[in-house]
Amino acid sequence: MSKQTLHILLVVIIIVVGAISYDMIRGPKENHVQSQLSATPTSQYLPQTVPQTTLWLQPNPATVTNDGSVDLDMYINAQENKVTAVQLEISYDPTALQYVSIKGTDLLAGRPELIKRIDEKNGRITFAAGVAPQDKNFSIQGADEIGKLVFRKLRTNETQTEVKLLPVSLVTARGVEQSVMTQAKGTIVNLSQ
Repeated sequence: MSKQTLHILLVVIIIVVGAISYDMIRGPKENHVQSQLSATPTSQYLPQTVPQTTLWLQPNPATVTNDGSVDLDMYINAQENKVTAVQLEISYDPTALQYVSIKGTDLLAGRPELIKRIDEKNGRITFAAGVAPQDKNFSIQGADEIGKLVFRKLRTNETQTEVKLLPVSLVTARGVEQSVMTQAKGTIVNLSQ
């Protein structure tokens, strides 16, 4: 090997060792600073409100009153969600129960009734109520009664029937694009009384 080749090889080795040493010394500090920067929360990276709202009917089980009616209360527990509208999709057996009425409670007083569709032939009710778009300061939070549902018992050989809150029911809330409903629970109606 010539002296000139050996000299070039030595310079290349020194440069490579220097670069590796420099990277080892500077690398961890830069990565530490980078990890600190990425851990800094910004509104762009903060999680949206977590869906946590439940809907249910009560009492469970429900009973038939002396006059033949079945009175059900519709409840919501929004927890931390700021609920703006509720759409209940309810199914029942139209051979066992006759629809009488559905309405919102005082909690929804003055709020628009968005949908009220009753299909007595197939036993399906769609009821929605919520906040008007200009009413930006109102939302439903915590647990409360949101409506009343009344049926009348029909003559039947059945001893019980179910009124279901279907999973396609929806709950909207401020700051969340999808439905915040996590669970919907119907009720059993004892018809033998």
